[in-house]
Amino acid sequence: MKKVPAVAALALCAMLAPVLAGAADAAWASHGTGAAAGAAYTMPAGTAPTATRSASTAAVTWSAATFQGGPAVAGYVVHRYDSASGAPSTVGGTCAGVVTAASCRESVPPGSWYYTDTPVQLGWTGGESPPGNTVTVPPT
Repeated sequence: MKKVPAVAALALCAMLAPVLAGAADAAWASHGTGAAAGAAYTMPAGTAPTATRSASTAAVTWSAATFQGGPAVAGYVVHRYDSASGAPSTVGGTCAGVVTAASCRESVPPGSWYYTDTPVQLGWTGGESPPGNTVTVPPT
């Protein structure tokens, strides 16, 4: 049997990591000599956002999520929920898609709403934040 060089094995692991979207497990073997080291980050959870309202526009802010002892995450997915029923509602404006800042704004329909934020990094997703405060937009 032919031995696969350690570099090729690591490259294969890197290519397969996004495909295997279960638990984050990794292992490899090296038949070389000398010291070696490895490191991994754990995806952080979001922090409860604060929302303010001006007319029918909500401004949402939250504390940036960072990897323990490392850099900030690349972005966030923001969710809006009906505060009475807990039903999710589609966000718009700069809150839609992956938000790369720790704030966003959107036009909000009448009702009472709360927001959450979820950190994302490449194909990884952290835990959704606790609910933020409620903002109420009166009927027009």
